[in-house]
Amino acid sequence: MSSLAGLWGTRLVATYSGTKAFNLLLAEALSFELKPYDIDITACIAGATATPGYLGTNPARGLCGPNVMKPAKVAVLAIENLGKKNVIIAGTGNRISYFLLTRILPRSTSAKMINRVMARTYRDLR
Repeated sequence: MSSLAGLWGTRLVATYSGTKAFNLLLAEALSFELKPYDIDITACIAGATATPGYLGTNPARGLCGPNVMKPAKVAVLAIENLGKKNVIIAGTGNRISYFLLTRILPRSTSAKMINRVMARTYRDLR
């Protein structure tokens, strides 16, 4: 499992962000390395997911807050796509965000936007 937070250095969740970046790159590398042995590896990039860990952080929701997915939906998408793609992004809204933030906007702009959203989401932690 990876996360959209693993695509940028993300304030207030730096360790989480770093481990999710590692998970993404490890899974992608292993998918190529293990393909000759018919072993499928898929990295699932999830956005906000209603897990006890996420909900326990008491995230604030602003006007453009994330669409929080149900864990079962993320799991089904991950399992359905195992072996079809090296990397999947769970949820239509997350795929649109990913496209805009990685393909349209410069990385520096995307990182600033993500970090502003995180500052608002976890304003009680600052």
